[in-house]
Amino acid sequence: MFDLAAVMVSRQQRQGGKRLGQLVRAMLLQVAHNYDVIIFDTPPGDLTIMEALMEVVQAVVIPVRADDASLDGLETIAGQFSATRDGDPDRNLPAVNPRLQLAGICLFGVGSRSTKLTAKIRQSVNEMIGDAAPIFESRIRTMESTAYDARREGLLVHELEQQTEVAKVARFAALKKGAKPTDQILSRNASGLAEDYAELTREILVRLSTISEEVASA
Repeated sequence: MFDLAAVMVSRQQRQGGKRLGQLVRAMLLQVAHNYDVIIFDTPPGDLTIMEALMEVVQAVVIPVRADDASLDGLETIAGQFSATRDGDPDRNLPAVNPRLQLAGICLFGVGSRSTKLTAKIRQSVNEMIGDAAPIFESRIRTMESTAYDARREGLLVHELEQQTEVAKVARFAALKKGAKPTDQILSRNASGLAEDYAELTREILVRLSTISEEVASA
C-alpha cells in the first residue's frame, strides 16, 4: 500500500507544477483508446485524488449510505463537483471541466426490506440535489459476511458467488465423510448481492450512454 496522493504531489512538483488532473489526463491519453469505459473508484475522504479525477472524467456516480456522515460526504462531493464544472469565485478558481456531468446517486448498504429507510434516504438526497441527477432504482443491499469474504479473498462479488458454490460442494462432501469442513468462506449465498451489482451496472451504463449521446449532439 502507498499514499497515491503523496506520490502524485511529488510527481507534480517534478513536472513543473502541473495540476494532478493534467498529469492524470496525460497518462490516460496513452491507454484510453484500448477501453470503452474507464472507471475510477476513489476513496471518499481523499479530496486531492477526487479533485484531480474530476478534471478528466465525463461523469460522476456518488454512492450514499444510510447515515448522516454519508449525506455530509455527498454535500462535500457536490461542492467539489460544482467547483470543477463551474469554477469557484471564492477561491478564484476557473472551471476546469465544464462538461463534467453528475451521472447519478446509488444507495449502498441498504437492506432489501428497509423500504421506509430507503424512502427516507431518497427524500434527503432529493432535497440536496433536486433534479440534478437521478437516484438509481437499484441499490446495494447489506450483506456483511459477503462483503467480508470478498475483501479477504480479493474477489469481486460475482467471483465470490462462484466460490461459494465450490465451497458448498466441498462442505457437503466433508460432512458426508464425517469430517469437519475446512473452507473459510462465511457467506452461504452471494447471488443476491451479485445481482444487485449487475443491475446497478446496467443502470449506470445506460445513463453513461445517454450522457455520451447528449455530449456528442451538443
